[in-house]
Order: sequence, then structure tokens, then C-alpha cells
Amino acid sequence: MPESLRVAAVAGQEDPVQQEIHQDWANWEYIEVITSSIKKNTDFLNSFDMSCRSRLATLNEKLTALERRIEYIEALVTKGETLTWNSKCCCWEAALRNTGPRGKGPSSLSSFLSP
Repeated sequence: MPESLRVAAVAGQEDPVQQEIHQDWANWEYIEVITSSIKKNTDFLNSFDMSCRSRLATLNEKLTALERRIEYIEALVTKGETLTWNSKCCCWEAALRNTGPRGKGPSSLSSFLSP
């Protein structure tokens, strides 16, 4: 290597090929950092999506059960039945509001609701 090139390399001046190689490595490292960040974000979003779907499915099941109970209670009210608490079984019992045969209490206990 001629003396002038060695002095230029020692003084911090690289030849154009080496500059390009160093720039390529710097660009590659930058791209790797960005790619890694995108992968982490994607993993987080996929995990968050699955968690939300699971929680929403659970809430949907609970809402469906509540809607069924409301519809059942509405049907009881429409039929003229009332709900009374049975402490023996810790549940709600449906009974007709009017009295049974000969006026001696409810005519029937038609169904139960869990608390």
C-alpha cells in the first residue's frame, strides 16, 4: 500500500469500499432493531387479541344467561306468577299469584331460579 494511502487510513479516512461496508453494517443493525421491535409489537398485539377474545366470550356467556333469566322472569310476570325465596334449597321458586283449588295457597311451584 502506498504511503499516502496508509497515512489517509490512519488519519481516519477510509477508502470508499470500506466506508460502504461500514454503512451497510450500520444500516443492517438499524433494520434488525426495527424488525425486532415490530416482532415484539406483533406478539404483544396477538396476545392482547386472544386475551380480549377470551374475556369477551366469557362476558357474552354471562350476558346470555342473564338475558335468559330476564326473559323467564318476564314470562312469569306475564302469566301472573310470583317468585318467592325458598331458604331450604336457597333458590327462587315460581308460584302462581292466585290461590289454588278451594283457596288454599299456591296452585303449583312451576320452576326454580338459581340465585
